[in-house]
Amino acid sequence: MKFNFFDKHMAAATFAEAGEHETSIQMLEADDTLQKPLANEGEVKISKAPGKLFETAAMATTFAEAGEHATARQILTSRDQDHALLVFGSDNGFSKVLMDYSVKMAARIKCSVIAASITDAPLRLPVHAREAATAEFIEKSNQYAKKFADKAEEHGLYFSHIIEFGNHEKIIEQIHTEHPNIQYCLTEPDPEIANEMPENISIPVFNFATSGI
Repeated sequence: MKFNFFDKHMAAATFAEAGEHETSIQMLEADDTLQKPLANEGEVKISKAPGKLFETAAMATTFAEAGEHATARQILTSRDQDHALLVFGSDNGFSKVLMDYSVKMAARIKCSVIAASITDAPLRLPVHAREAATAEFIEKSNQYAKKFADKAEEHGLYFSHIIEFGNHEKIIEQIHTEHPNIQYCLTEPDPEIANEMPENISIPVFNFATSGI
């Protein structure tokens, strides 16, 4: 089976962690595709030079060899600290206006898109009902994200999708800590204003660079 780029280098880091450094290096040197799989379905292109991709993976392997496994994995998942937009919608997915605005903004400032599906609804249910509610949310979120991914791919953008359960603000802070390359956070417009004045819809944009987070 042929590994895609992300899987191959995660595997290389795993071999390095186990002390199989020669195997790890061989995997890094092997020719492969420059695509990363979407968290749910489909693939989107990564417009990045092969040399830079190799440098990123090689750096991750070096950290893994030194026992810094968390750092190695963070390097592999952060795309070498390229800027990114964090976009989170509602429990009903991502509105068309939010998706359109996000991909246009990302294309304009040349960054990737990280879509986040966040809810605490299952946690507020009786214990016996949480598992089914959680599974349903995951399934629907993946469906919503597929539409978002298609839009991102049309603009040649890298796209990834995160599903989390809990408090929105705390999870957003956690995501930003794990992905410090995130520059902006976009959310759904005020539903009341969107319904009353659809021609004047404004997408809230939060700048992490000035937030102190």
